[in-house]
Amino acid sequence: MEAPPLASLSLTHVHYDPADPISHACAYLALVPQALVITYAALIWSTREVEILLMFTGQMGCEALNWLLKRTIKEQRPARIELTEAHPTTDHAICLMATIHQAQRLADIAELMENERYYDLTISCDGQIFKVHRAVMCSASPVIAGACDNDMKESNTGNIEHTVYDADTVKRMVSYVYTQTYTFEPARQSSNLEDGKDSEIEATVPVNVNDQLIAHARVFGIGDYYDIPKLRIMAVENFVESAAAEWEVDGFITVIKEVNGLMGPGHRELRDALRTVTFDHITELTKSDVFMTELAKLEEVQDFSADLLRAVVLHYNEERATLSQQLETAIAEFNVSKNRVVHLNTALISAMERADSGEQSAETNATEAREAIHRLRNMVLQLPIAVSFVINYEEGAERNVLNGDSESETALWEQTDRPPRAGERAINAESDYEYGSRVGIWRMLNLFEAHKMPITAYAVGQALGENPAVAKALKEGGHEIASHAYRWIDYHDMLPELEKEYIVRQLDVLKKLTGEYPVGWYYGRLSPRSRGLVHEVYKEMGVPLVWESDSYCDDLPYWVDVPAEKETEKPEGMLMVPYTYDNNDLKFHSTTGAFSPQQFFEYLQGAFDTLLAEGQAGQPKMMTIGLHCRIIGKPGRFQALKRFVEYISSKPAGQVWVTKRVDIAEHWRSKYPYQKGKR
Repeated sequence: MEAPPLASLSLTHVHYDPADPISHACAYLALVPQALVITYAALIWSTREVEILLMFTGQMGCEALNWLLKRTIKEQRPARIELTEAHPTTDHAICLMATIHQAQRLADIAELMENERYYDLTISCDGQIFKVHRAVMCSASPVIAGACDNDMKESNTGNIEHTVYDADTVKRMVSYVYTQTYTFEPARQSSNLEDGKDSEIEATVPVNVNDQLIAHARVFGIGDYYDIPKLRIMAVENFVESAAAEWEVDGFITVIKEVNGLMGPGHRELRDALRTVTFDHITELTKSDVFMTELAKLEEVQDFSADLLRAVVLHYNEERATLSQQLETAIAEFNVSKNRVVHLNTALISAMERADSGEQSAETNATEAREAIHRLRNMVLQLPIAVSFVINYEEGAERNVLNGDSESETALWEQTDRPPRAGERAINAESDYEYGSRVGIWRMLNLFEAHKMPITAYAVGQALGENPAVAKALKEGGHEIASHAYRWIDYHDMLPELEKEYIVRQLDVLKKLTGEYPVGWYYGRLSPRSRGLVHEVYKEMGVPLVWESDSYCDDLPYWVDVPAEKETEKPEGMLMVPYTYDNNDLKFHSTTGAFSPQQFFEYLQGAFDTLLAEGQAGQPKMMTIGLHCRIIGKPGRFQALKRFVEYISSKPAGQVWVTKRVDIAEHWRSKYPYQKGKR
């Protein structure tokens, strides 16, 4: 029977230099605790005093606690450091020597990369093969470690096929792992190509600063891809340093595209660096027609455009809380609707200008900010055609004896030729109207939001009040809610006092439902007094009225004088944003020239093509499409609208601006300010 293995009992374990007398003496001093135990035992035996026994008990208790802690909290012994007489054993000296030791280790690892000895892993990219060491790469990247440790292709073949970034970027990543840095020097590395022959790989050296910035961005990207955080940090630092050392406007748009294309969720380091670099040169960039034109065409950088504009405004206007609030509101609206980059910039700029309206700061920096913003707007908004979809939300506010009307509604429902019912309800007409609020509105909103197109809703107050879910959906969708009067009735013969009361009621209802007053107004069936009364109520309530649409005489907005401002020293005028009867689904219920769905699509397509051609010839145009939930919202007719939306969506970026009427009005106001007596 074999004897059990023996264990050792060691009360002390000391390393010392036998050739050094002091070291030898210190080793013997380590035996002092054992000598103390013997001393305590002798004193207790000879004196029989309790105090000495308690002291000994406390000493042994400390030793027991020390023994327990050392076996509970286990830490690896520090690496042994050889000391000499020239290097005293201070903490500073130990740290310094540890740093030297680490540097030597890094130098040894870097040497492995140069001579490729003992390599056991390869990374292939673009036909080039990089010989690396599994232990080195896996210790730097948990992604590579996962591929090599698990039963994956890489662990079986010993090769990692990289297809995301170019070979130069892979080489810089490998260089960082071995040397803790990367450069653009044409350092050579021996490699085996696919044909098995030895060759030399030389990283391409970026020829200008923008190429360098792109290279740093790609290094950041590959650092993110392989989860090497310190490589990401170094790439961002190098990106900023390269931009600070040199700067070129030409080609900088490619840097923006590259950085935004590399962004992963939650990793904003490089994007923040790009924003800082861009902001430092904002004046040069916004003065470059080429840069601004290219920026306007890039839908994928719309979030970057938002960040840039936010940085410009907040840097120059930190003290202006109103401006910041308007800006954040515009960005929040955009984040819901997600329309084209042009819509983003317009929404931001119009919000800024609304907050800044009428103010002329004496500060030079604020003036520079406004000029930069104007340059942004003027470059971005050179589009041939603006398209405004308008949903008339009227269902529930039509004539009905339940609302105190003398007869039922006859207009714009499936049996328009039916005469009204005097003094009683028309159940069929009411039900047909109800289809719009129950089904049609949701079908239309789903279509527009699927194509990221913001629309304007002509909202009748009583109708919207009966269906607040629609108001909520419009608001959350980033759409504009304009006024279509409080009731959907003919106001021609209404008493002025009652009409004014209806205007006030309409404003109060929309404010309650949406949290804000409407800035646009359309009647449809107005009286000769209606415009004046609307203007009067808005002035009395101190509410801004940005546009009106009771006009059909032009393809562009235009200004009109307001009679009530005739004697005013600084008249403001009223901007008319014309509506349409021809590009309107009411043609389906017209007694003359009624449309089929196919004819309606062809008519809209023809109108669009005509206006687009005129815009491309240098005369930009606006196209309005009037829609009703109970008409175009019906399945058979809806396909005509869907086909038209898809048709204009297929146009190249930079041709069509689908937006809200308030955005068109804000743009027109800033580009063509009101001049009394001129349209």
